[in-house]
Amino acid sequence: MANPKTEKLNAEITRIKEKIAALTAKLRDYEKKKSVLEKEEVNALFEREKLNEDELAVLLRSQRDTKIGETGDIPAKSELTKEESISNEK
Repeated sequence: MANPKTEKLNAEITRIKEKIAALTAKLRDYEKKKSVLEKEEVNALFEREKLNEDELAVLLRSQRDTKIGETGDIPAKSELTKEESISNEK
């Protein structure tokens, strides 16, 4: 016969492991959803601003440095710097 305290601890360990597994699955699901939303946001920007691929690449590189994902704001095409616009015209 096992010690009741040991049985209780084993039950608690099992419960916590199940909870961790459920939360891990939920986290993965949320990360996937976030990724899909970010891709949709980029596609919407691409369509809305009628950017060519080079302009989009410049915009994304510039925003990566300012961590666009934290604010959720996406600047319009008109907000590209003059230098970036000139480099895209070449």
